[in-house]
Amino acid sequence: CMQRQWNHTTMSQSQQASSWKLQYQAKDVTSIGTILTAACPPDDDFQKVKPLQAINDVDAATPRILYIYIPPEVCSTLQQSLANPNPDNSNNPKSSNPKPLRILLALHGYTGRPLQEIRKWHSVVTSLNAILLAPAGTLTPSMGLGWNAIDCCGDPVLKGVNDLDFVVNGVVETFLDVLRTSLSGEEPPPLAKQEEQQRQIGNVIATGFSNGGFLSSLLGLQSSSPTQTRPSWLIGIVPTGGYQYNIDLYTTIDSPVRPLALMSHHGGKDAVVNPTGCCASTSNNPSESSESGSSSSRSSNCPMDIGIKQASCTSVQTAFELWSRINGCSSTILDEAIAKDVNDSHQRRQQQQQTEQQTNIAISNHKILTHNHRKEKEEGDGNKNNNNNNDIVTCYKGIQCQEPTNFCLWNNEGHAWGFQFPGMDMARIWMEGVFLRAEEEMM
Repeated sequence: CMQRQWNHTTMSQSQQASSWKLQYQAKDVTSIGTILTAACPPDDDFQKVKPLQAINDVDAATPRILYIYIPPEVCSTLQQSLANPNPDNSNNPKSSNPKPLRILLALHGYTGRPLQEIRKWHSVVTSLNAILLAPAGTLTPSMGLGWNAIDCCGDPVLKGVNDLDFVVNGVVETFLDVLRTSLSGEEPPPLAKQEEQQRQIGNVIATGFSNGGFLSSLLGLQSSSPTQTRPSWLIGIVPTGGYQYNIDLYTTIDSPVRPLALMSHHGGKDAVVNPTGCCASTSNNPSESSESGSSSSRSSNCPMDIGIKQASCTSVQTAFELWSRINGCSSTILDEAIAKDVNDSHQRRQQQQQTEQQTNIAISNHKILTHNHRKEKEEGDGNKNNNNNNDIVTCYKGIQCQEPTNFCLWNNEGHAWGFQFPGMDMARIWMEGVFLRAEEEMM
């Protein structure tokens, strides 16, 4: 069976890398055909995907859970490649010059579920002809699933769960190993060639919401140190509602972070992961529950002691500026074009809703049609004028960057993107560009 190892020291110096393998229905996964059985649901009903287990040699008695969703067209391509390889088709992974598979790694929020991420992103990966990997965090006694992403959240942080190891080795690299072995019929290559071959078979963009946003950001910030090397298959991250606070992660001199495509999103009225940052605060009222093992005299300015390890707060805007430095941008400016498209679309939807409301009023009570129509029109016109000065999103972009660098602040949004995300179309277009850019570089 395929097993992978990856060393890092970001989570804890005492943690050791482990070997992982995938199982489906208690049997080792050695063929992509087994994955297709679990990940290509009948009638493309994404809610019927079946879970796989990731088993490691450190704690084999506690398997981790992974869901995979593969859109119909990609399922068909992979099935055909197994049965009838066509060297002239670059979309066929068995061809002599294959086009890397597109993969979206989606990490749920604290107390969330992998199927929420599949529901959220399935239309995007279908449009992109991409594969969706949706792993499950660690089950906590009281709050459900969560991740150890340093500053968030809960029991996984307190217990030092090595979630980077799971996501990198237990999820992505074991999946890529199964793909490569199935399509080539060869055993994994020597370690020196594994990274090159993994990049050739798949490009990955990682996204996550809240706790998952913290983890996707942490994955992107792995440095060039031999013990923390960021996987070469990672070509971009889209953290939403969560990001890393420790400035040292962005500014390490001895082992700097390599440039990486970034599109960050955050709610301007987020009361859980404050857009101005979460950090330790002095309080006369001790935190009721310290999720990060803090003392009673120390608490965070955010719920669940998010960011309590940090002495000062790092805003999401500051994190974006730090990423712009990593990506070699000459400056950052307002992205008026992309924001205008979203804001104009929002205003059109509001006008449509107002028109529908007027129609319903007219139907329900014909006698007051004229009065209500005039009143609603006046209110609608007033709201329209107000909305011109109340944009729902403000976006920024880096200029002359080595990699695409973008950030959007959704001015009136809170912390409720577990099931749906307002920037879905924006993210889809951005991901398409990042995938294409990576594919062109490999030609």
